This record gives sequence, C-alpha cells and structure tokens, in this order.
Amino acid sequence: MKPKLLRLLAEHLVASQTLPLLVRDLDAHSLDNQLSPDQNEDQVEESLDLLFQNHPEFLTSEDQREVLQLPEYLQGEALLDRLTANTSNEDA
Repeated sequence: MKPKLLRLLAEHLVASQTLPLLVRDLDAHSLDNQLSPDQNEDQVEESLDLLFQNHPEFLTSEDQREVLQLPEYLQGEALLDRLTANTSNEDA
C-alpha cells in the first residue's frame, strides 16, 4: 500500500476517533491485527502496514487508485469506508 495512503488513513482514524470502532470491527471478524484503540498516528500507521501486508485484499490497487482521485481531505474517510466494507466481505 502506498505510504501516503497509510498516513492518511492513520491520521483519519486518530483524528476522527474511529480507531476504536475499527479495532472492534476487526476483532469481531477474528482478523489478526496489531491495532489498539490508544495508539498514536505513527503506531497506527505501522499497524496498518502490517495489516495490509497480511491482508492486501482489504484495500486493493483499484480501491487505492479510486481514492487517490478524490480530494485529499476526503481520502482518509474513503479509505476507512473501503477497508470496513472489504473486511465485512470476508464473512460473505
């Protein structure tokens, strides 16, 4: 995953206080991850990098290309939406 997108997603998760919701969602789907609700942006970025190394299908190249077409201020939220949708699809 592109480092810029990792950073944008990490920043969005911390700033919007949605990190605990993502952690709970990943845990509910029994998906191994290093994310913790009390992490700072740098720690979240590292944990996301590991998550996407283990599960590249959570944000496909197509997802990344589409998100990069959006204005930057919308990219973090769009990444989270795609990640949440793709992790939910793991159950299907």
